[in-house]
Amino acid sequence: MRFSTVALAITAVLATSIVATEATNETIEVVSRDETHALGVRHKKPHHTKKGWEVYTDCKLTWYGGGQLDAPACGGATPSDSSMIVAVSTDSPFKCHDKLHLHHQGKMVEVTVVDHCDGCAPHHVDATKGVFSKLANLDDGVISGLHIRRM
Repeated sequence: MRFSTVALAITAVLATSIVATEATNETIEVVSRDETHALGVRHKKPHHTKKGWEVYTDCKLTWYGGGQLDAPACGGATPSDSSMIVAVSTDSPFKCHDKLHLHHQGKMVEVTVVDHCDGCAPHHVDATKGVFSKLANLDDGVISGLHIRRM
């Protein structure tokens, strides 16, 4: 009688620990997946890096001009509509004076970050008319699927 009671107790403890371990692993997986997803939404990682270059894919480009170009946040002279410059979000991985290559449908242009764009998401770049027109027609207004390479 004692042996069967001890054997039953050991079996119950083992079964409980296996179930508890499985439940813990599932919880960790879910938490890890949610944390990874949240990080992916907030800050895209570079698609790949090569020789110190960072390439970001599936970015967005819009254009701005006129009086919006006055007093760029990074300092310096007021750019013109034909200047090869862009504005980025303060949450952007790109910072003042970064040199970027913008790629879209086989076309490429090199720009410099000189301003901040309050309405832009982290991977949204606001360019001058000069920059935008080298990649698409100004009437398009928005380019999606842009690739950005930081130099």
